[in-house]
Parts: sequence; C-alpha cells; structure tokens
Amino acid sequence: MLRKALLALAAVVACTTTPASSTALSTTTTTATPPAVEPTKVYYFLDGGDRAGRPGPFLVPVYREVEADDVVARTMVALLAGPTADEAASEPAINSAIPAGTSFLGVEISDGLATVDLSPTFDDGGGSFSMFGRLAEVIFTLTQFPEIDSVSFLLNGEPVEVFSNEGIGLDHPQARDDYIDLMPMLFVDEPAYGAPVGNPMRVAGVAAAFEATFDYTIVDGDDLIIAEGFLMTDNGVGWGNFDTELAYEVDSPQRGALIVSDTSAESGKLQNVREYPVMLVP
Repeated sequence: MLRKALLALAAVVACTTTPASSTALSTTTTTATPPAVEPTKVYYFLDGGDRAGRPGPFLVPVYREVEADDVVARTMVALLAGPTADEAASEPAINSAIPAGTSFLGVEISDGLATVDLSPTFDDGGGSFSMFGRLAEVIFTLTQFPEIDSVSFLLNGEPVEVFSNEGIGLDHPQARDDYIDLMPMLFVDEPAYGAPVGNPMRVAGVAAAFEATFDYTIVDGDDLIIAEGFLMTDNGVGWGNFDTELAYEVDSPQRGALIVSDTSAESGKLQNVREYPVMLVP
C-alpha cells in the first residue's frame, strides 16, 4: 500500500445563504456537520517510573483524538504539537524531545515501511538522550498503526543516513526494538495516558518483570482502590507481552487511574511504578 499525506489538513466548512427576494429578506444558514474523529496515541516521555539505576524519563502513550479522514498524518501533526499545558504541568511531568517548530512534511507507507519527512528543525539541539528520544517518539507513534512495522526518515525530502552530531546511524529502517532502553520495565501501551476506557478495561503492553508477574491497581476519582491484582507476561525471562481485560466498579463516569508496579526481589521495596490517568465508566 502506498499512501502520501501532506501537512495541509484544513477542515471543510459548508455555509449556504439564500439570496433576498424582491418581497422579503430570507437568509438560511446550514451548520457544517462536525467531522468524525478517531482515537489515536502520541508518544512522549513521562518522568520517573522505574527502578534504581534507570530513573527515566521513559516513553508513554498519550491519548489524542484526530479527524478520521487521514489518521496517520493527523496523528503526526498532533505529535509535533507537543504535550498540552496540563500534561506538561502534571506530576510526574510529560515532555517531548522533539524541538518546537518541527513541521510534518509528509509520509509514504509501503510494505510495512513508513518514510516520514520532517523539517530540518527536527535535527536541532544536541545531547544523546534528546536525539534518541525524538526518534523514538516518531517511531512509536507511527508503529502503533498495524500497516507500519518500521520507519525511515527524511529531512526536507532528503534521506537521513546519519542523524545529528551524535552520529546515530539511520541507514536502515528503525523499529521499536531498536529503542527498548527508552521503555519502562512495565510498559503499558493500552490504555493510553488520559484515555477513556471500557468496563472491563483492556490492558496491554510489554514488560520485563521478575517471574513474568507484576501488580496492578485501579483507583476511582476519590483515589479509592476499586480493583487490584496481578498481571502476567508470556515470557518469564526478559521482555514478554501481556493483554487482558480488568473489571472494576464505579457508580458514574469519572476520572480514575491505572497503576502498575512490581516489588524488588532484593530489597522487597516497590519499584517500576507507572500511573495512567483514565476515564472510567460504570
């Protein structure tokens, strides 16, 4: 499949006026139908949330809604817009490594590869974490779509083989596994941070948990525990996948949170704590 999406994404507004007749003034205005929207995710960095020696920040999926006519392109535009003011002011904070002012110029998708074109601003600044981080944000955001497995980069239409003064090699397609060090040990990819969830709530992602097991807690709008237990991955050694549904009880729609964590086998202390605000429903 080949798909070209450009940044010129303008809403269509329809307005019809009936001209005045010779006997009466008659004006009729039709209201444009709101465009259909599609839920999507952008990937930023959330401070903290891991064990000693890996202080973070780490990647986190953040909920967005975009118009449904070109979801991949609109999601890229949403990513480059950066965290909202509330997200940036949250505790822990959400931030982006992508330089402000970076523009999305287009994307082509063919045989699982997305070739994304960004403005040269994407290469601004310095620092190893910042450079790897901004690449990871784009790669994780694009590879959420089932038709995309890996990503290649263009800057203003020119292929990038070596990125930034950090000398990062981009002469081959980049995938999520290339940036695994920027993921928390308990990486919840569903639900996204701030997302509305169903009941039961689908919880999915990847984790490197001791004996493939880690804990979850769901709290309601009053921070009261309404569900808790443990989750298991499909791999007891290294990274494994998890995908399950968790039931909970609330009387009305409200803001709550999903919290994941595990316990250090050495010290017995809580570690790898990640909290995802969500919108709960009865």
